[in-house]
Amino acid sequence: MRTPERAPNHDREAARIIRRAARTAKRISYADADHSYTAKDGRRLPSVTQLLGAAGYDSWLRYVDADTLEVASRRGSFAHEITALIDERKLDSAKLLNDFPEYAGYALAWSRFRKLGSFEHFVVEPQVWNPALGYAGRTDRAGLWQRPRARFRTPAVLDIKTGQFPKSVWLQTMGYAQTYDFPYMERICVLLKPDGTFLVDVAPPKHWTEDAAQWRRIVESYNYNSTRGLTNR
Repeated sequence: MRTPERAPNHDREAARIIRRAARTAKRISYADADHSYTAKDGRRLPSVTQLLGAAGYDSWLRYVDADTLEVASRRGSFAHEITALIDERKLDSAKLLNDFPEYAGYALAWSRFRKLGSFEHFVVEPQVWNPALGYAGRTDRAGLWQRPRARFRTPAVLDIKTGQFPKSVWLQTMGYAQTYDFPYMERICVLLKPDGTFLVDVAPPKHWTEDAAQWRRIVESYNYNSTRGLTNR
């Protein structure tokens, strides 16, 4: 595996690859009603989230009561909408403060993260697709990340959270990273807090090969179960 410092992808070429992936993923359809993806030949494609669930990485959710999950889901969805509006320069800050003051802190946290200048996005919440492995999904951001003291900016996928850093986030972001034509991508998780602060975590580069292999096993296990008529959640 080439390390980020030894694998400089020219910024313009990285942007081209990322945007091309977003265009390619438009060949599949998405149904918001059941969050499903379908290929042109009618095949249902599992999502990154579905694959993690089938592998048991969301088993901790069974210990959380339904009301708490509903609140967390609503908060996460709203925060994602707000951050997308910020990146697309469409957020009406006055309306947000007036109508949804409880979410203003998340908008402030994301704006503060953006001011760091470490991450430049090329696409916002793009649909992604891995034709070879047969799965799809939607990553929060894809772009370039600048590590402190690193010589080059590196292609990266970024996931936004509002509750906590789930332990499965590096497999989740690996699933997204594997839909792009790069030998390596940084995997970033930004945790937004209601008080306007944020935390950033970045997957250790040394875990790339191991995480990539584990992700492939997750997908292959799901595909095997599907082919044999075994249960996939």
